Amino acid sequence: MDVAIPHDEQRSQFDLADPREGGKNTELPAEADREKARALKALAIALAAGAVTQALFWRTGFGLNYLLWDLMVLAANVVAFRRAPLRPTAWGAATASALLAFSVVRFESDWVLAVAVVPNLAILAALPILVRDGLTLSQLARVPMRILASVLRIPNAVVEVVQTPGQAAGSGAKKGLRAAVRGVAFGLPTAGLFALLLSSDPDFTALLARVHAALGDAALFVGLTVVTASSYLFTHALHRPRATASDGWAAQLRALGPYRTRDERDLGLAAAVPAARVSLVTWAMVVGQVTAVFALFVAANLRHLFGGAALVRAPGSLTYASYLHAGFGQLLLAATLSVCLVLVGHAAVRPRGVHASAVPGGALLITLESALLVLTGVTLASCAQRLEIYENAYGASHLRLGVAFIQLGIFGVLALTLAKVLHRTWDGHSGATITLFAALAVLASGLDTDAYIAQRNLDRAAAGSELDISYLRTMSPDAAGVLAHPVVTRDSELAAALRETFCAPRASRDWRATRGMSPRRCTAGSTVQP
Repeated sequence: MDVAIPHDEQRSQFDLADPREGGKNTELPAEADREKARALKALAIALAAGAVTQALFWRTGFGLNYLLWDLMVLAANVVAFRRAPLRPTAWGAATASALLAFSVVRFESDWVLAVAVVPNLAILAALPILVRDGLTLSQLARVPMRILASVLRIPNAVVEVVQTPGQAAGSGAKKGLRAAVRGVAFGLPTAGLFALLLSSDPDFTALLARVHAALGDAALFVGLTVVTASSYLFTHALHRPRATASDGWAAQLRALGPYRTRDERDLGLAAAVPAARVSLVTWAMVVGQVTAVFALFVAANLRHLFGGAALVRAPGSLTYASYLHAGFGQLLLAATLSVCLVLVGHAAVRPRGVHASAVPGGALLITLESALLVLTGVTLASCAQRLEIYENAYGASHLRLGVAFIQLGIFGVLALTLAKVLHRTWDGHSGATITLFAALAVLASGLDTDAYIAQRNLDRAAAGSELDISYLRTMSPDAAGVLAHPVVTRDSELAAALRETFCAPRASRDWRATRGMSPRRCTAGSTVQP
């Protein structure tokens, strides 16, 4: 018996059929369309960003272009990777990055390029993880593990980048795209072979030279734009938020070790807590012996630790240079190792499977660790005083200023480690240490170091010390303010030499490489005429 099918039901059975397929049901893949739109959008944004980047840095140095690029990258990180409101750690990292990039514009000295660019690039490398995962200060120590997980995802990210152009073209255009690629791959060397055969003709060779001169820069710009766009696509594929925690290598990394997260412990998933790796008594003896060594060192050098310049000037004593360098490297290494010893001890006396914040330790161990860190701080304070004496004797320099910042960083780490010793449940030590060095980088790049060094050396000269004019002339125009120093105004020859250095007309450069926003104190009469 025939059953009549309503017209609407008949239409519903065949409305997805393609008439060209003879009635075969070929439902349009909506997901494929969304994937094509996503790939097309990602490709367009990456190419635009690559072109802007190359336009900013095309045949010029670091300057305002670096700041603009940094701000562009910061905004792109927020747009591409943010899944929730930004945590203070992400805001702090972004602020530090912007300040470091601004220092490159504000000052002209080579010091800024040395201390600002590398830390800034390190912050930008970690920023996608901070934005994506919303890590807190106490979780900053997880960044290296997250970076390792990203490294393990590199093969998948490369495949995703390679597939993006094909996805953007759509399934219907893939054949044409592959055909065009094959045509270029086979046609380009073939055309090159014929061009080589015909190059014996001088007119043809001259024409090729003119074409190369006209298209060479454009081709290079396009090629670099494609490479830069690919790097942006790669970064996005490497760090983009995944739909599930099992997507990628992060879950596999978590399965590699015996440690469990605090959430897992709260759910009762942690195994039975075994004994500590090292007993408290054993580790207390280790720390006690090292502390005794530092105590003996301090006792044996009480006369020298803070002897001052008078000790160096005494007959038969060390020279300024030997007083500074005597054991300086060893002391810095010992200070670093003492911090490591305390932190390794915290991990050693903590039972396996217990969270890092649960560090046991009685009054004796806490006292020994605190004494070790305090004695280490005393020796470093002596090094700082030696550096000041050496600077008073020979003058300030970029190298000596850099050593001072290193000492300041180690002092900060000692203080943070002492806080960890006294408050053993504090789990923010690693994050605070990372924040400390980021803040030091911002501070070091935000100082007008050339002006400080020039002012310091001229003050020494005013007190009767020798002035190294050749080193002073290596300073950038940031130090032009010292032209009003009494030592300079009294010496016409020195004033002329410094005006020639600080007030000479700047070399012609475009707006992208603008640096030295701090006003140069060169009056109209002091400016050197070209």
